[in-house]
Amino acid sequence: MFSINLEGRAHALDFGEVFLTSEGQSLRTFEICSQCEFDLRVSLESDLGDQVTFQTSNENLKHEQKTDEESSDEDDNYNNLFNLHGLVKDIVLPPFQRETVVVIFTPRSSDIERKYNEPAHGDHLGASYNFYNADGRVFVRASLLSTMSRTITEEALEKKEISILA
Repeated sequence: MFSINLEGRAHALDFGEVFLTSEGQSLRTFEICSQCEFDLRVSLESDLGDQVTFQTSNENLKHEQKTDEESSDEDDNYNNLFNLHGLVKDIVLPPFQRETVVVIFTPRSSDIERKYNEPAHGDHLGASYNFYNADGRVFVRASLLSTMSRTITEEALEKKEISILA
């Protein structure tokens, strides 16, 4: 029905260290590939709630891919509003086509305080910070769309999961 390409990663999107700042978001991508002759409705969700959102494109990713020669100051190119615009929960995938999905992870400081109400840890420079590990999953479900009316069939034909590590 469909496959998922994680660009060489083994069934997980690792967001690494994401810091709680005004731009404390981390972006990763994966690709969904249709392997059938009908349109698919692909639904995206996560067990991390609104900490994980989805897009089909994001200008910040294009800026990250530029080399230092092409961009003199990377901070001038980053715009947090790109992470808030064009959010999707469903994608219509034509037969045998591919779609890149951008996954945006935004940790909530209230979750950290609620789960880990401990004193901050200091590093060797005297700075202090709070930290926690966030593990979750992305659920990708596909349903066939009718070729005549483009309405969704009742049964989901296939479901896949991707682990999220941060």
